[in-house]
Parts: sequence; C-alpha cells; structure tokens
Amino acid sequence: MDSSSDQTKFERFKLLAAFAAGAVANIGFLSPGFFAATIASLVLLFYLWGAATPKRCASLGFMFGLGLYSVGISWLYISIHDFGQAAPLLAGFLVGCLTCFLSLFTALCGYVQAKIRTPILWRYLLLIPALWVLTEWCRSWIFTGFPWLYIGYSQVDTWLAGWAPLMGVLGVSFANCVIAGAAAFTILKGFRTGVLAFALLFLATGAVGSYVNWSSPKGKTISAALIQGNISIFEKWNPNLATEHLRFFVEQSLLSENIDLVVWPESTFPYLDDRLEKLKLWELLKSHPSDFLVGVLEKQQHENEEIIFNSAFAISTEIQKYRKHRLVPFGEYTPFREMLGWLLQFVEIPASDLSSYKEPQQPLLLAGQPAGVSICYEDVFPTEILKMLPDATFLINISEDGWFGENLAPYQRLQMSRMRAIETARPVLRVANQGISASIDAKGNIIDQLEQGKVLQTTIVPTAGVTPFARLGNIPILLLCIGLMLFNVFKHCRRTVRPLDQH
Repeated sequence: MDSSSDQTKFERFKLLAAFAAGAVANIGFLSPGFFAATIASLVLLFYLWGAATPKRCASLGFMFGLGLYSVGISWLYISIHDFGQAAPLLAGFLVGCLTCFLSLFTALCGYVQAKIRTPILWRYLLLIPALWVLTEWCRSWIFTGFPWLYIGYSQVDTWLAGWAPLMGVLGVSFANCVIAGAAAFTILKGFRTGVLAFALLFLATGAVGSYVNWSSPKGKTISAALIQGNISIFEKWNPNLATEHLRFFVEQSLLSENIDLVVWPESTFPYLDDRLEKLKLWELLKSHPSDFLVGVLEKQQHENEEIIFNSAFAISTEIQKYRKHRLVPFGEYTPFREMLGWLLQFVEIPASDLSSYKEPQQPLLLAGQPAGVSICYEDVFPTEILKMLPDATFLINISEDGWFGENLAPYQRLQMSRMRAIETARPVLRVANQGISASIDAKGNIIDQLEQGKVLQTTIVPTAGVTPFARLGNIPILLLCIGLMLFNVFKHCRRTVRPLDQH
C-alpha cells in the first residue's frame, strides 16, 4: 500500500514538474541570454515522456502547456478585465478556456509520440520535433489561429535563429526540439557520439545561416522618427482628449527635422479618417518635407452599410493606404458571432466591430522605398508578411500594445518582430503607442529601442534579396515534418505487424 501511495505521489510530482517546466520556459521569451531556460524546459518534458504511457504523456504535455500559457498569455486578463471592463470571473474564465485549448496541442504531441512505437532514438531526434512543429503550425489557423509562444522565438539571440531564413520560425522550433531531444535521450540512455554529432549539425547549420548575408543594402539609409505617444488606452479613446493628443503628434513630428520618415502608431486617434480630413491634417502633413505613416480608422460606404477598416495612411506627395487584413478575434471582431455574440454585452472594447480587407495589397512607397506595412497582430503571422516580398525593402509594424499593460506581451511582440526581420532579411521599424518601439536591422539585431518615452529617432538601411523562407514559406518545414511523421508511422506499422507474420 505504501508503495502504491509513493507511486501516486511520484506521478503527481511529475505533473507538477511538467507544469513548472512550462512556466519556466517563458523566461526565454523575455530577455536575451535566457534562451537556455526554454531548451532546459523542453529537455525536462521530453525526459518525462521517456517511458510513460500515451495517456500519461498527454497529461504531462497538457500540464506543460498549462504552465507555458497560463504565464505567457496572462496579459489577456488585463486586456479583457482592465480595458474590456469584463467581470473578473468572466475574464479569468475566458483566459482559462484559451489556456486549456492551447494546452491540448502539447497534450496531442505527447500522446501521438508515445502511441507511435518507434525506436526511442528516432522518437527523440525525429518524431517529437516533427510533431511539435506540426502542432505549432496547427495553432496558427485552427479557429482563426493564435500562433503565440512558438518555441523558436526563444532562440532569436542564438545560432539556432539562423534556421529562420531557411525555414522560418517553425524551422527554429524544429532545431530547438532536436537539441532538446538529443539532451533528453542522453540523460535516459547515456552518451552517444552520433547523437551529439546530429545535434551539433543542427547548431552548425543555424550558425552558417546566421552569418550568411541573405540580402544586400539598397538605396540610401533612411532616417526615421517613431512617435510613440505613450498615451494610456483610456485617455486615447476619450474623445475629449483627442484634440490635445493630435496636437502632441503634430508638434513632435514638426520638431523632427531632416527626417525621411515619421511613423505614428496604430489607430492613433478615436477620430475617423473623414474627421481628420476636415481638420486638414493630411494637408498639413503633405506640406512637411518628411513622409508620414499614420494609423487611422477608415470609414467606407459598402453597399447600404458603413464599414470601418483599421488602416495605415502613407502621406507623401499623395495618399496611399494599407488596410488590415488579419484582425484580432474578440478584440476587433467577434468570430462565430452567431454562437459567441452574447459575450459582447459583458465586454466593452473600442473599435471592436471592424472589417477585414480581403483584396491583395502592395507595399507603400515611403522615403523613396517600398515598405511592407503590417498592423499590430498581423506580424505574428509570418505568411502575412511574406505577401509584401520581395518588393518591400523594409518592414513597418504599427501597433497598440497598451492593451497588455506592463506585462510580458510587449517583450514577446518585440521578439516576434525581430524574428520577422531574420526570416525576411529586412530591417523593421516597430512603432507602438505604449509598449516597445524599436528599429531592427536585417539580422534581427535591435538598433534603437524606446519603452516609455515619446519619440525615437533612428536609422535603417533598406535591403534587397530573397531568403529561402521568403521564397517558399512554410512548405519545406511542413513537408519535412509530415515526411518524418509518416516515416515513423511506417516503422511503427512494421513493428506491429512483424510478430503476426512470424506467428
């Protein structure tokens, strides 16, 4: 009886260890130099999966996911409760539901890798990395997608990031899992030279990818002024303060002398574009020698109804427009409105009934160069950014990170922007009203950064050239992972059938 009780306690301890590993993995998404925390967390999870049953592996994977997402997306509670005015219980319930849903993907990975009976070496070096990447990819599109906290983002400051120009952030996740799998196998089965060599091959490939110049400078250096504002969400959407905020942005922009490009954040004011036109803002900005990119809520008449786009207006000699395609579910629109529309009566979020722009869009000409523009959430989806390539010579993301509070999300967002720079070999200007504004070079290095200030003056060098990932997208990494999974399924079937044949 004591032995059974001790075994039960030990199994509970394993579940707690998996949860703790998931929580600790978040450290790698915050600061440079802490990438090893995420790898170590995966090593522990893979080790726990070693000899466990499929059902136990699913439980361990689920607990790892709970730890990862309960910490990593805790900022959603701030968005829903503090700014969305939802009751604490409702906000906690919604965040808890999303956390559990995302954890199902790590549970699925754990279950399938244990269910497929293949040699443990292949399982750790091939099968688990493939399944992990496939579940991450599934998260990017199921129920509109939420591709947050991909493991690959934790390696943006390591040689493993060199896989990003080859196979994108999912390729970095794959390499990360291979190294973690090699470490877990070594703990379980002892040192083997071949396993070490295989892991070093992935590290070396990443190192080579990091040092290759996938693009080259094109044109002159662009000087830019990023007007952050640092205005709270409540003040920003207060119409009584809109004139004061407009005056601030105009004054700061006019003070920026000898600047090629001035960028304002997402939906800078509560005013619609027609109101700004009546205030003659566009005429004023056109008269300035700098080009401007301004986040605007744009009203259009569509058939018999008015629709509103979350847009970016490029102001130079003429006005060009980019309209947001990928909207934030429950923030800018309500998915499955027939079933979930009742939530709107409990949550009050400004500009939460926007329209998605469906037509193909081209880069905007700014400072004499084609700029690939994205708005907020769009740069979380690598394939959205690829639509602007290879024409765009630099990228701009305008955002409103005030929804997250002083939490983890602004740092996670900055990491994602850096990964987009590495994947595309393009410099990035990231402009947030609150949060972190930064300029990033084509290698993903931060040139200048601003967290709580008002204006960041910086420079970037536009680039031309096409990385393998920019050319092929996720196709190579998905084919690789599907192929590896099918290979292991085939081996599993042969192992299962062979005893019957011998009998």
